[in-house]
Amino acid sequence: MKEIFCTAKAKTNTGKSVFLGLLGSSMLLVMAAIMAPKFTGIIWTVAFSFVVATIYVYNRFVGSEYRYAITLDGGVPSFTVLLQVGKTGKIQARLDLDSIAEVRRMSGKEYRAYKSDKGIIRYPYFPTMFPETVYFVAIRSEHENADIFIEASEEFAEALASYAVGYASNDT
Repeated sequence: MKEIFCTAKAKTNTGKSVFLGLLGSSMLLVMAAIMAPKFTGIIWTVAFSFVVATIYVYNRFVGSEYRYAITLDGGVPSFTVLLQVGKTGKIQARLDLDSIAEVRRMSGKEYRAYKSDKGIIRYPYFPTMFPETVYFVAIRSEHENADIFIEASEEFAEALASYAVGYASNDT
């Protein structure tokens, strides 16, 4: 088995626009807190909330990229999701390929309308704030029941789907 890699960067500037709006609002609120001593506590609280939201949007949508990989991890084929923010990377998920039950393409509208079943955790692993298309990867195993959404290339999604077919045939 050869290793397959895919990198996903934000495809729209929506995240950057939201980031800049939050950053500007944070700065205005900090200036207002300094100049308005009567409502300082409330304004500082709101300013702090905007700063936290600004950092979150930057880390999640602006300064990040996701790397997906199908590799042999200790002789077992696995699916790995790595979040790269700046120079640091953190593994978000490492799953056995035999636990993939389904892989399919979804439009952004279908993704936003999708509701996971009870007891199934939803993980969005994509860098675009409002993606046009994502791939739905259903993970069903003894240890994990999750719905993973990735923004990968079509070739990578087909490689994942080939393992899902193998899982489905083993399950019957």
